[in-house]
Amino acid sequence: RVSQDYFTSKRKRTLLLENADPASFVYLGHGYAKDKSTAWYNDSGFQVDDVESLTVLNHHFVRDHKTAYLDRKPIAGSDGKTFELISDYYAKDANKYYYCTPFDGQYEIKSIPCHYESFEVIDHQYAKDQKSVFYEGDKLLKAESNSFELISSGYTKGGKHVYFRDKIVEKAEPVSFTPFKENENSIGES
Repeated sequence: RVSQDYFTSKRKRTLLLENADPASFVYLGHGYAKDKSTAWYNDSGFQVDDVESLTVLNHHFVRDHKTAYLDRKPIAGSDGKTFELISDYYAKDANKYYYCTPFDGQYEIKSIPCHYESFEVIDHQYAKDQKSVFYEGDKLLKAESNSFELISSGYTKGGKHVYFRDKIVEKAEPVSFTPFKENENSIGES
């Protein structure tokens, strides 16, 4: 084909779903579907605990009444009935909070070892509970939750320390620390 035709003409592709039950087949959105016995993603079947209650949350997350799933794999220890997405980076169920991060084109998820009732999200990287501060779901060493605050450009402070992302900035004084204005646009660089 001519490249202009390839990129400017809509094409439909049809995939045969081997062993799908047409009578009970229902499209759920974001490429997911189900029939009476199988959950489907595009043209591939995958197993869930309770196909009847399968619900799609987004392209990566689905849940049933027993378990939540990330990219069609069960999330260990999750409660599917109460699992919900809080943002692109955080999720929760009745028992746990989770941190989600894209990695190599796929999402990874981990439970956050926090005090559930006092947990609060600060921004896409930071959260805290009554005793601890978390950076991307991991405890931030020596950070004091009650005094923790964002400064700018990836810098934070809490208690006796200043942090850049998840590292202590040695010898920095939290009371007087101010990042240079030139750093404001370099936060994404490593």
